Amino acid sequence: MHLTAALSFGLITLATPVLSALPSACTSTSDFIPSKLDTVFQTFDEHVCKEGCKTTMSQFETWVNGKIVSDVVKASMDKMGLSSFASLADSISGAITKKIEEQCAAAGGQADLCQDHKAMQAVEDCLKENMMPAVLGEMDSYSTFITKSMCEKVNAYLKGPELWESVIPQEFDVYASTCEKI
Repeated sequence: MHLTAALSFGLITLATPVLSALPSACTSTSDFIPSKLDTVFQTFDEHVCKEGCKTTMSQFETWVNGKIVSDVVKASMDKMGLSSFASLADSISGAITKKIEEQCAAAGGQADLCQDHKAMQAVEDCLKENMMPAVLGEMDSYSTFITKSMCEKVNAYLKGPELWESVIPQEFDVYASTCEKI
């Protein structure tokens, strides 16, 4: 059970855009993404911690934002037909990651998240509580571009197995191949 939740907030980035200006297809992501965080933390444990990685919040945040969150936001934008807006994807993923880090970095501190289960649980709890408000807040300014059809496509991607069973585990394997070992 580990920090992989940071990745999930990236997933939600385009899936749960704006509260009041978007159709329910857009905001319904908040109903299922928090439960997906448990799966992501388990995947992190299996693919990163069990490979002997030493992972602090600050080390992991840089990698998560640079790879996982960014990739998920870009994939979501592709599903929405907005692939030509790569700079927007970078801006969105960076802003969300920064907000989450500001709220949750203290929860993990400088502890090795793979060894300190209390610190990891604190990070997971913080992400579950703060991820959706950060995502919705960031997406509010883009609500005029997002349609019900776009949200339905992203929901299908986020609810389907590709992201959770293929994309995320592969990204964690890449991270584990380059992480500092204990």
